[in-house]
Amino acid sequence: MLIECMVYLSVIAVILLLGMTALFHGLKQHYRISQGSTDITRALGAGERWRADLRAAGRPPAWHDDKDGPQLRVASGTNTIRYAFRTNTVWRSTDGLHWQPVLAGVKTSRMTALDRPPVTAWQWDVELVSHARSAVKPWFTFITVVTNSPGQP
Repeated sequence: MLIECMVYLSVIAVILLLGMTALFHGLKQHYRISQGSTDITRALGAGERWRADLRAAGRPPAWHDDKDGPQLRVASGTNTIRYAFRTNTVWRSTDGLHWQPVLAGVKTSRMTALDRPPVTAWQWDVELVSHARSAVKPWFTFITVVTNSPGQP
């Protein structure tokens, strides 16, 4: 009877061990999915803000070299909105003095003008820093058409 009790206890211990292993594996996967969805949300928000700034531009955006590095300057009304990529962060400024982070944790960022006559189009390719071992890179591409003058489609 004592041996049967020991056998039952060992079977229960094995079942509990397998259950706990599955639970921790599931929690780890949940954490990775949560990080991925947070990265997607952050990137989409930054991309939509960038697209809105370029669509509201009065003139085509242009690159300018500054003492801190290249900046994309977007003329919008009386303001000039600036975008810059420094220290794994994409920064945005409306006055050239106060910079606010738009997207942090960025591995690479490239904003380029596209040759698509008769419109002026821009593309922003951004790759985020990967948090986990994954075969898929967190890479996003945003494309927008810039209106050069009011009333132009």
